Amino acid sequence: MTARIAPLTLAALLSIACGDNLAPLGADAGGSGSQADAGPGPDAAILEATAFAVATDFVATGVASTIAVPALDVSVNAVEGVASSDPVLRRAGDRLYIVNRLGHDNITVLDSATLELVAQISTGSGSNPQDVAAVGDTLYVAALNSPGVLVLDLSRPEAGVVDTIDLSALDPEDGLPNCNSIVAAGSAVVAVCGILTQDGIPVPRGPGAVAIIERGALVETVALTQVNPFGLAQAAAASGEPAVLVPTVQDFFNPAAGGCLEQVVLGKGGARGTGCVVENAELGGFVSALAPAPDRLWMTVTTSFDPKDFGPHGDLVSLDPGGSPETVELGDDVRPMDIAVCPTGHLIVSDATRGVRVLTPAAAGELTSAPLNIGLPPVANGLTCY
Repeated sequence: MTARIAPLTLAALLSIACGDNLAPLGADAGGSGSQADAGPGPDAAILEATAFAVATDFVATGVASTIAVPALDVSVNAVEGVASSDPVLRRAGDRLYIVNRLGHDNITVLDSATLELVAQISTGSGSNPQDVAAVGDTLYVAALNSPGVLVLDLSRPEAGVVDTIDLSALDPEDGLPNCNSIVAAGSAVVAVCGILTQDGIPVPRGPGAVAIIERGALVETVALTQVNPFGLAQAAAASGEPAVLVPTVQDFFNPAAGGCLEQVVLGKGGARGTGCVVENAELGGFVSALAPAPDRLWMTVTTSFDPKDFGPHGDLVSLDPGGSPETVELGDDVRPMDIAVCPTGHLIVSDATRGVRVLTPAAAGELTSAPLNIGLPPVANGLTCY
């Protein structure tokens, strides 16, 4: 299956693939959980890397495991007690940020080299944090049950939330904008919000929105063209300008029915939406994770959910410099749902409900013969490599 790029966004997207570096601005090619400082892309001179993954069955306490690449040595639960039963992961600079979500409500920070605990900061009872962006020691947190972006200070973790950037005007009906992702891009921090109902199963009130934050203050907002942004947004570049890529999904029961991978550009004249980069209908599902690399954009695409274990089925898709998304042929039993790119060029792919696989650079082959057991099932947006 090959999808077609939306014509109006082709030039902007190709600048991601053909510009200075495909890696997101303010991040290296660390995968779906990376907001690291710019660094080298895959390089034959870099021989070893570490993959870090959080995993859970959403009942037991989660685990945080490491995989040595390319040796494939696994350390199950390498750091105990840092992942909850509902974690996701970001990486920025030399730190790992574990976002412990519903019912746990904290950000746990590790040193990526030593895996030592830096801090654990509460986001407030019932806040349900979803994502974090780091600018120095200031952490900006997207939380579903908050009127805006929560601000934490890593230099004084005992203080908890030190400020809230009010975004309640994005959803005046209930004052809760339902922000699900946040990412540093250029000089700004960009919060992605869903604008959902609060009673029962959340339903979009209308298209999602992004809020542009600079120096701790809201400077502008941009409406998306699509409803229900989902998963973690990633910073990128469009014609040399900072940009953010936002996955959206209209119907989880029919992942290809609507939605797209949408882009917002942070230009000198202000932020602007440039619409869909790739339609979900063209991909056959929604983008569950993004991982920029120097020569292409990697995506995992969820096409359906298994009726027995409820885990996703999907594809590993690459967008090459020519602008053509192509599905990577994997084994029939492989169910990719998360992706990270190592500085060695290897790809780390979460195989839904089962473990983690390691592919050779550019997905030319697979090092693993079966999914590596990381202690519990991998989670979406719970993987990075550095």
